[in-house]
Amino acid sequence: MNYKSLVENLVLQYSKVIKEFSQSEDNKNVYALLFHVDPYHGAITLYLNNESKLKETVLRYQNMYPNDSYTEESLRHSSGDFSFVYHADELSSNIKDLLKTYYNLVVEEIDYEDTERYWIELFTFTKAIKRTLQKLEQYILLLDKTDNFDSYIEFHDTDEEDTNFLLEESELVGMI
Repeated sequence: MNYKSLVENLVLQYSKVIKEFSQSEDNKNVYALLFHVDPYHGAITLYLNNESKLKETVLRYQNMYPNDSYTEESLRHSSGDFSFVYHADELSSNIKDLLKTYYNLVVEEIDYEDTERYWIELFTFTKAIKRTLQKLEQYILLLDKTDNFDSYIEFHDTDEEDTNFLLEESELVGMI
């Protein structure tokens, strides 16, 4: 798996996404930019949200589900409720091919008894996403951010302990 190429392609495509977003009317009071990652299957999605879209979502949910208690705080970091969603495999055929290669390697090729190789691939994939986020910092500066703006990585169907494990152990694999 060519992780360096994955990082380069993700940075190329997501820098375009962020630049385009920064020139839109939605670039006001952006409070979050995050990568939602499934390292077990090779899925990557960039989410952005701003304060006005958060308020709209809360009002819509309160009207649709009056018996539930939706608040800005309860939805602030609920990426599935963010308004701006960019799936990596839809941005370019290069990324789609790289993610398919990763999926084939992790899900189909690696013998699950070879746990060391499996975890090395997951850690390296995680490190690639961390590296991508770092390389996008100059583009993130283009956003009209709130004082409490946060950019981060979240993992699909992963508890806090496994998330910390993936983030910490990814530092032990070689450079990308």
